[in-house]
Amino acid sequence: MSNEAATLALLTLVLAPLACDPVDDLDPIQHDRIGLEGQPTKALPTASLTCDPDLEASVGGLYYPSTWNCAQAIADAESNFGSWHYRNACNQQVGSDIADPVDDAVVTSCQVDPSGQLLVTVDLCCTEPTLACDPDLQAAVGGLYYPGWTCNDAIANAESTLGSWHYRNACNQQVGSDIDDPAAAAVVTDCHVEAGSGQTVVTVDLCCAEPTLACDPDDQATVGGLYYPGWTCNDAIANAESNLGSWHYRNACNQQVGSNIATPAQQAVVTDCHVEAGSGQTVVTVDLCCG
Repeated sequence: MSNEAATLALLTLVLAPLACDPVDDLDPIQHDRIGLEGQPTKALPTASLTCDPDLEASVGGLYYPSTWNCAQAIADAESNFGSWHYRNACNQQVGSDIADPVDDAVVTSCQVDPSGQLLVTVDLCCTEPTLACDPDLQAAVGGLYYPGWTCNDAIANAESTLGSWHYRNACNQQVGSDIDDPAAAAVVTDCHVEAGSGQTVVTVDLCCAEPTLACDPDDQATVGGLYYPGWTCNDAIANAESNLGSWHYRNACNQQVGSNIATPAQQAVVTDCHVEAGSGQTVVTVDLCCG
């Protein structure tokens, strides 16, 4: 070969383009290695989350073990609608029933953290909040303890125990429902294990019963400070709501409405019942329909 031909061949070899794959075509293991160097995986599409913006939530910090790749983690995260993390995020950010699975999940980020675990962030379409009663009939009660229970069991119990004293009292105090009436619906809005005690603590939103004092407002009166020493609230309520000829009721109607003091009340609804600190006596307040 002549010197000119050899020189041309060498230039052709040096200038020829390299034939390796572009970075975007690296396989998952190579992508993970890039992540370990502190760079995120390539951008993920987010356009498929199409629910009402009022029903959208987001949750991050979801870990998948280093034996997974991003493709596997994304597939799992976008199909696992019943995840506690998703339900809790929807509950906290949207108000969905904490027991309801989400309607859709789209991974917005998948990267490898310094420990080698996959770290995923997800946008969610949440279910419509299910507490559907009139806002005037809604109440909330928190600080309900379930020692040793899982959240799943506590939620199931809390959402079905509509006759709970705590619920009836909250409805009575916040809405004016008859204290003896069960709630119409209960939806858990928070469930967590308390640091230190390890007890499961629940908060509940309620649909309360319609207040049942049905007379003309001009014929209504209230009497409080009625004592039932040693009685339970259930017994005191039953007595107070049936004892329409009580002097206390007739006197309250006479003073507040102008009723004949000898005329019994037409209806009595207990609006508060509690045990008095110190004396231990049960104390009742009653709303009345006067004669």
